[in-house]
Amino acid sequence: MAEYIDVIKEIDVLSCCLIGEYDDNGIYKIKPEIAKNLVETTKVITSYTESFLDCYALVGDYTINFTVKFFVDNEKSVRHAGLYLKESYKFMGKKFDVETFLANYSDYDDTFFLDKLREVFNIRTKDESEGKDIKNSIPELEELKKNKKELYKAIVAELGDANKRYVMEVLARLKTSNALGTVIRAQLKEEIPKLKSKKGTPEYWAEIKKALDSLLLKNKPEHEDEYKKLLEDINNKYTQLYEKIQKDTAKKVKKAIEEKKKKEVKKKEADDYKPYYPKVDMGKGVFKINFKPKEKENKKEQEKPKVAQKTNIPAQTIERPAPEPQPIERPEPVSVLEAQAQLFCDKYEAILEQITLTQSLIEPQMEETISVTIVETEITQTTQVIAQEKDNDMGPEQILM
Repeated sequence: MAEYIDVIKEIDVLSCCLIGEYDDNGIYKIKPEIAKNLVETTKVITSYTESFLDCYALVGDYTINFTVKFFVDNEKSVRHAGLYLKESYKFMGKKFDVETFLANYSDYDDTFFLDKLREVFNIRTKDESEGKDIKNSIPELEELKKNKKELYKAIVAELGDANKRYVMEVLARLKTSNALGTVIRAQLKEEIPKLKSKKGTPEYWAEIKKALDSLLLKNKPEHEDEYKKLLEDINNKYTQLYEKIQKDTAKKVKKAIEEKKKKEVKKKEADDYKPYYPKVDMGKGVFKINFKPKEKENKKEQEKPKVAQKTNIPAQTIERPAPEPQPIERPEPVSVLEAQAQLFCDKYEAILEQITLTQSLIEPQMEETISVTIVETEITQTTQVIAQEKDNDMGPEQILM
């Protein structure tokens, strides 16, 4: 199982968006393509001595720092210069510098060495760069830093609850501790007010946790036994949780970035697509179409409508049978008693319809009244739960009291 210190160090290093990566053996490496581009970038001198030269380059929205270290071989009268990338990260309250070798230049140690060196590593003075565009573009480097920034934000958001539980549990243990707990609690009280601007965000508990871890490490030499016992408990409980959240989040972010890239490629292909239209030769003699003129219509020769001709056939008489008389159906006479019974039935049906209509109007109002009563009861219960949770939701300030 990985150590707790190693897991949280990996998260802190990620927050600094370093250009390179640490391998399994702890060796820091930069991709060769990015290293080559860094050597070729336009750089500006910030300071110069006989032993080193510091400079910087603007790459997109980032400032990249470099240093050139000199070494003179007096026996051969040769001067060597090594170009290094300068980066740094913070861990447990301390700053760590990372220098990565990029390229080397050797030449005779004469008065022209510095000019030739500047030409090879593309380094300018402040006067030479004033009023000129010195901004560089390394898409792979810019995308790498942007992706690391997004990954760190995602991990901090996922670790929000875990960071809070960690801080509250460690502070609760330190409250019952002896000398170590008294010292750390007093020092943490001074650090918490500095983080008020981040309160209410996932970064708030992440920063408090960083401060707490750095104070534990700082006071470790004087309280070795108490520190070891506390660290063993932390390792057993939180190391696997932090490692799992970090790996799972990294997979999700990587997948999201790959999908985003695919969409961008498809969009670019769609934008670059141009339909093919074949060229047609419209020269003379290519297309020959003969049109025959319509013949003029002769109105005189038009056919006249045919007229029915007279015939000498005598008219015939058609005999039809006369219609038989149909009997007329008349309603049977109704007695006075039956008429009164029918009238009573009609009135009874009208009364039933009125009752049904009244019920249809009253029932929704009753349902609405019942639902309002239920909602009011739920709101009262929810308010009581929220009030109870608010009492239980203690911050670091309350537990440090």
